[in-house]
Amino acid sequence: MEKNNFPNIRNIFHFIAVGFGSGLIRIAPGTWGSTVALILFIIVEGFIDELLHLLIFISSLLIIFLISCIVASKDADIKDDSRIVSDEMGGMLLTLFLVSIISDEIFGYFVGFALFRAFDIVKPWPISYVDQNLKNGFGVFLDDLIAGFLSFLVFICFYLLLT
Repeated sequence: MEKNNFPNIRNIFHFIAVGFGSGLIRIAPGTWGSTVALILFIIVEGFIDELLHLLIFISSLLIIFLISCIVASKDADIKDDSRIVSDEMGGMLLTLFLVSIISDEIFGYFVGFALFRAFDIVKPWPISYVDQNLKNGFGVFLDDLIAGFLSFLVFICFYLLLT
């Protein structure tokens, strides 16, 4: 695929990478992609009761989002094209899954959402290290997974302090 043909919405990997179109919104595409993941998670969690089944489903989505991120990053003109939001979607799903282990209250999901967006935007270490040193689709995806995990760690600290 030619680089100047990104995103090609007919390419399933590009379509997923741009968050089913949410990444094409010019203002705050990462937040829109994260919002799609939040909505997706809330819907899926409503249908999947078993934690193991939810883990399998979310893990499957993470693999699909990773592959789409790698493919789209290769096809895009720049390393971390802001239209590619499958990395944010993956990091958000990780955050929400981990939060759901502790609390299945919708308020907890919104706190997880806010924490993830903050970590993804600010990029403290080790997120910044991965962002600056892994210049490929895997690195683009990995820094958001780290942001998702750090969001959960902060969430659990607040949760333990408040309960």
